[in-house]
Amino acid sequence: MKKTYFIITIIIISIVTEIIVSPVRAFSVIVSSVTGFCAFLALTYFLLKKYAPTQPAYLICLAVLTGLLALNLPIRIYSRSTDGTLLDFLTHVLGIAAGYFTFYRQKAVHKVNLSVSVLIVLFVYFYGYDRWLFKRNYGTFTGEAHFKAPTLNLLKDANGQTVTLAKNKVTVLDFWFIGCGACMAEFPQYQKLYDQYKDNKNVQFYSIDVPTMRDKGANPIAYLKSFGYTFPMLISLDKKVAEDMTITNYPTIFIIDAKGDIIYKGDIETVKQRLEKML
Repeated sequence: MKKTYFIITIIIISIVTEIIVSPVRAFSVIVSSVTGFCAFLALTYFLLKKYAPTQPAYLICLAVLTGLLALNLPIRIYSRSTDGTLLDFLTHVLGIAAGYFTFYRQKAVHKVNLSVSVLIVLFVYFYGYDRWLFKRNYGTFTGEAHFKAPTLNLLKDANGQTVTLAKNKVTVLDFWFIGCGACMAEFPQYQKLYDQYKDNKNVQFYSIDVPTMRDKGANPIAYLKSFGYTFPMLISLDKKVAEDMTITNYPTIFIIDAKGDIIYKGDIETVKQRLEKML
């Protein structure tokens, strides 16, 4: 019975630790990864140092892991929206392993394991998290794409006139919808990019609104113009456009080369670099 109480106590401590760390995600998931790693490393090390003489080390680590899983697993099973913080969760798990390795640091193999754990967390912090989001949101780790662009039909301008995209030009398409906060945050950069190349006859820019059920009655073009944006704006009335363009996340920006092939699918930052090389 005492052992049961002991395990439950550690599980509760683990849950409380995760609850304390979780709000950091509101500032930065990357910072949360490092904070969670350090927190669970310290927690595991402390518990092992205090109780390992009387309790099996594996039991202590398992109880800490159980608390972490109890708070995260149900949400992650039923909600795909948590995929973006998966690496954050895994670094917390890694912190438990690192705490174990730190406690048994007298063995060379554990020193190696601890070093590898720290390197993994540093990789996630400086590079891995961004690559993971790219894979989750755009299907590749770099945004590289090589497939024929589908014909975009039912594109309407502010006057309700059908617009056909010009061929034999480099085309930059930004897909968005009203209510997308990330889309709105990206538009100032998209405007700057458009201003930089608007006089180049070899490239064309279009921001394409993909209406949702919540957008009924809204005028997305008038909405964007109210903020002073001047880049070309269209509305897609094709219900299959997201499927045809393989869009799973908004905003998504595409670069289509002059041959009509999609060569990039991702975010605004990388688009800037690609266009500088192409044009």
